[in-house]
Amino acid sequence: MSTNSREKLVRQLSKRYPFGIPRTELKKATGGLLDPRTQANRDFQNKGQEIERVKIGKKIVYSVDAVVDAVFLVKKKSKLL
Repeated sequence: MSTNSREKLVRQLSKRYPFGIPRTELKKATGGLLDPRTQANRDFQNKGQEIERVKIGKKIVYSVDAVVDAVFLVKKKSKLL
């Protein structure tokens, strides 16, 4: 994917999720590429890809840029296989 499509995706997701993407919305926001349960496990174990996150109240929220970077990494890895 090109830089242009990355920027477009960031803009679209930023409109929908101005304060970041809640963990519960990861699957929906990424078209199923990132699963909230898997990401929760990775966060707890400090394994896999580190996605920038913040705790707001009881919710975990991920930065849009970090989620888009993770999606691009997943797509890149899937093309290599």
